Amino acid sequence: MSGSSLDGIDIAAYDIDYNPSSEELDITLLHGITVPLNHIKSLLSRVNEGSALKETLLLEYEYSTWIAKQVIAVMEDWKIKVDYLSVHGHTVTHVPDRSISYQLGHGGTIAALTKIPTVTDFRRGDIALGGMGTPLTPLLDQVSYAEYDMVINLGGICNVSYQYQDKRYGYDLFPCNQVLNHFARKFGKDYDRDALLSLQGKIDEDLYESLITHRLLTVHKPQAIDNNWIKHKFIPEIEYYNSSDKDKMYTFVVALANVISQQASKIGATSLLATGGGIHHPFLVSQLTYQLGESKLIIPNVEDINFKECKLMALLAYLRVTHQPNILASVTGASQNSSGGAVHI
Repeated sequence: MSGSSLDGIDIAAYDIDYNPSSEELDITLLHGITVPLNHIKSLLSRVNEGSALKETLLLEYEYSTWIAKQVIAVMEDWKIKVDYLSVHGHTVTHVPDRSISYQLGHGGTIAALTKIPTVTDFRRGDIALGGMGTPLTPLLDQVSYAEYDMVINLGGICNVSYQYQDKRYGYDLFPCNQVLNHFARKFGKDYDRDALLSLQGKIDEDLYESLITHRLLTVHKPQAIDNNWIKHKFIPEIEYYNSSDKDKMYTFVVALANVISQQASKIGATSLLATGGGIHHPFLVSQLTYQLGESKLIIPNVEDINFKECKLMALLAYLRVTHQPNILASVTGASQNSSGGAVHI
């Protein structure tokens, strides 16, 4: 799994045990590691929907062979054999209303080099059925975290999911780490470690008001937020204000916590499980705790924080190879549930 933050690829091995009689599904982490992107990072940071086709395909091959090498290396180190690989890929563009979603990372290349069946391209089947192709995480929330009223993922984008009348709902709510990382890079940092930058700022009332009333919050759900839109539209809106970069970071954190707490209030959530890289940002966590009031913020074990999305990928591929639905229409807005993913053998 790799995300918009470009901090590396997460590689994890899981054992999955399904009991048909009880419909219980146990997903146990065996090993997990985050591998830095190194030279690949600068290449991925430049590719986007406007890149030349030849350049993009060359990068995809290089990225796919690099992924395969990392997988082979960790399997040798962990001394394990696996039944299949599940690879999300690095999203270049996601515009479902134009039936477009493209992730770098070719399953055929990875399967050939690793000699392991590989499942990729989970989104496009759902898009063909009229869905957004995302988010995918609510399926795992339904399977593994059903006891919580709401599950929040604080990744490059903040998405939420919850259960209502026997159906799971989920959607991208608001930009998250991608914004903070943008401003941290202005200070020569990849991210706002320990919130040291944002905590030096102060509130910009005008920016805060514009964020908590942003048009994103009025969009009919389901909603998928494109990384390129954040980069080229949302962040420039924040840059427009005259306050310092640290003030912008401070204000964004306070506004994001407000957006999440208001969403929790709308559905009456009193217990919220929070995962994703944003959990490592102490200022964001403290603001969430404060603004949620009597609602309880639960932070899971380190494994679920660091490898939740890997756990999701394992589940998606397991359901795909066993011919079971792995994309929820109630989440994506598709005409029906589907079993998404291309299997390369």
